[in-house]
This record gives sequence, structure tokens and C-alpha cells, in this order.
Amino acid sequence: MKKLLILIILFPILVAAQPRKESQEKALVHLVFVKFKEGVSIETFKEAAYEYLVPIAGVNDFQFSENVSPEGYERGYYHAFSMSFKNEEARDKGYLPHPKHLAFGEKY
Repeated sequence: MKKLLILIILFPILVAAQPRKESQEKALVHLVFVKFKEGVSIETFKEAAYEYLVPIAGVNDFQFSENVSPEGYERGYYHAFSMSFKNEEARDKGYLPHPKHLAFGEKY
């Protein structure tokens, strides 16, 4: 009975202590902080970002956002967008050289 009790107590601890599988990679998050020149339409830029960048294979979790922090450290960068990639290779070999990314960068 003591052995069974010890096994029941130790089993959850042993299971929790198992190393995680290598397939659980951390996503790479890419942040871009934006400062608009006077007269530039923020809505047009936002629509173009979704049009050009979101369809690129490998781009995950794209978000465009306004800075809502009350701390005042924005230094003129009142908007940003973020996206995640499975890993550096997805960013470097898929996204960065992609014609839509290059066209967006050239335009904006």
C-alpha cells in the first residue's frame, strides 16, 4: 500500500518534469513602429499593410495598432504593426525578399 501511495504522489511530479518536445518552437515576432508624415492617411496605410503583407506565406498574427500607452515614450511613433513567423527562416527567406513586402516598403 505504501508503494502504491508513493507512486500516486510521484507520478504527476515525474510527468510534469519531462522535457518539452523540440517541435514546440517559439514564434519570432517582428515589430514595426510607424511615424507618419503630415498628410499621410493612416487608414490608407493600414489597408495597404493588410493587403500587401498579410497574404505573404509565413506571416502569422498580423496586427496594426495605435499606441495607447499613457506613459508618453512614443517619440512620435503613434502606430505600429506586428506579425509573427514560425522561425527566422520563415522571415528571412519567405517574407523579407517577397515581392509584396518589397513593393510595400518601396511605396511606404
